[in-house]
Amino acid sequence: FVLQTPHVEVTVIGTRFTVAVADQATSVAVDEGIVAVQPAQGPVEQLVAGKHNRWPMADQPTPTPVEATRLVEVRPDADADADASQPSNSFGLTPGLRLQGGDKRRVSLLRFTVPQGRIASAELVLHRTHGNATVQVCLQETVGSWEENDLRWHHVPAKGRVIGTLVELDGLWRCQVPDLHPGTAEFYLETMEGTTSLGSREMSGQEPTLRLRLSN
Repeated sequence: FVLQTPHVEVTVIGTRFTVAVADQATSVAVDEGIVAVQPAQGPVEQLVAGKHNRWPMADQPTPTPVEATRLVEVRPDADADADASQPSNSFGLTPGLRLQGGDKRRVSLLRFTVPQGRIASAELVLHRTHGNATVQVCLQETVGSWEENDLRWHHVPAKGRVIGTLVELDGLWRCQVPDLHPGTAEFYLETMEGTTSLGSREMSGQEPTLRLRLSN
């Protein structure tokens, strides 16, 4: 016979005993015989008749519960470039995203559908295929005002708040996305100088990805 609580496992060896369970601890008192107590943290302890103890002990911090989450990876519904030097041209169906700074500015827009659920963390992940310019990431406050196959320079919406820059980690370029909510999310990518190229949704294995940790 084994009695389990959130804090310990009590094995009956032939005895009479009492177990009291509270939110923060479990107390075990033995009247007759002996029991073996296995704490969630620490070695097994045997209690004989007339003995009692409490787990976690007073000098042991109560473990903080770890919130269970699941990883969800979302691909973009749309991504496209807009080029100030070619304001009448649309590049939405062209593989790859290209950014350029200076007088010949070229920016990229991404659109994702964020699933329902409580978002513990979110990260935008991209594949850089060429160049090393610093890429600034903005989260659009107003969404849905552009179409992938018809985005031109004069149609680019005003960029929203800056959330960070892409940082390389394990060969991928990442940016944490704070305060993301279910629904539609759009990102505005730009560089102040130089050029760089990134994978687009038309490029299998190099698509932009929104990595979400959703609480269960």
